[in-house]
Amino acid sequence: MKKIYFSFLFFLSISAASFAQVVLFVNDNAVNADNTATMLSALDQTGYSYEVFDAEAEGRSPEFLELANYPLVIWYMSSDGVGNYFWNADDTDNENVKMYLQNGGALWVIGTDFLYDRYTTPTLFEMGEFMYDYLGVAEYHAQSYADDGFLGVPQLDLMPDQNVTLLDPVRWVFETLWYVDAVVPANDAVSVYNLGPESYVFSNYSAAIVTFNDNNTLSYFFDPALVDTDTHRIQMLQDGLDYFSIILNTEELDANSFKLYPNPVNDEVTMLLNNDFAEPIQLYQLNGQLVGQFETLRGQDLIHLDLSAYSPGVYLLKCGQITHKLVVR
Repeated sequence: MKKIYFSFLFFLSISAASFAQVVLFVNDNAVNADNTATMLSALDQTGYSYEVFDAEAEGRSPEFLELANYPLVIWYMSSDGVGNYFWNADDTDNENVKMYLQNGGALWVIGTDFLYDRYTTPTLFEMGEFMYDYLGVAEYHAQSYADDGFLGVPQLDLMPDQNVTLLDPVRWVFETLWYVDAVVPANDAVSVYNLGPESYVFSNYSAAIVTFNDNNTLSYFFDPALVDTDTHRIQMLQDGLDYFSIILNTEELDANSFKLYPNPVNDEVTMLLNNDFAEPIQLYQLNGQLVGQFETLRGQDLIHLDLSAYSPGVYLLKCGQITHKLVVR
């Protein structure tokens, strides 16, 4: 289990400098070079260091050992929906990506049409399939424009049950955006953005999903290069990178502190305290907002916390000077 042992105030002020390694940006976009340039220009403004693997120039997907050098991989496909190397250019699961995630890597996959490259609408996914297990998608339901009466989606609306970004709503350089995917999150995932506004035909469907399982993945089924302003585009990338920075900048704690199980949790988590602790236990969202407090008694070594009222997501459980990442399903 990953544990955070630096002070909570320092945790809340975590920044790009806390990434000990650079991010890998995989360019899997052969149709819109200007969009790739726009994304890289925005990344330059975030303060994070990155390197580029040009899958189109290389004519291949990066191998596992190439991916394993990086704590986070941003896999960018823009609106390229033909022969993506994310699918090995032959519409098959990418075993290198699977192995990377199974070994603790984090993935931010971005683009319209990368689902369309391999699947038709609607397509259902089940446990044991890559889309369900790794990207947190239970259904690929539809695309804007293609399935909405040739309208396109006017905006994306931020969902409350997420800790990834604050940009709301998301609007475009165009009046509407075409071919944004409308999907349904799996059980271990929640929507970051729904298609919007509420009057839009697919407003109950997600256009961005974050997973809360053993695989740290974030999927944007749209192209941030087409967000309305440079400022908003930079904010979107900054927020996403900061989210991964918080998730990934944890270290194993050898000293005795406290244990909690199960994690992820559905309803109730049990804490085992290994010291004479009598301070309140606090539950925070990743943005630092205190959302819950639980009283303890001195000498109490086993505590049960009812979390059934909390939305799915990643939280921080603070006990004294120790903070643990806690996933609520």
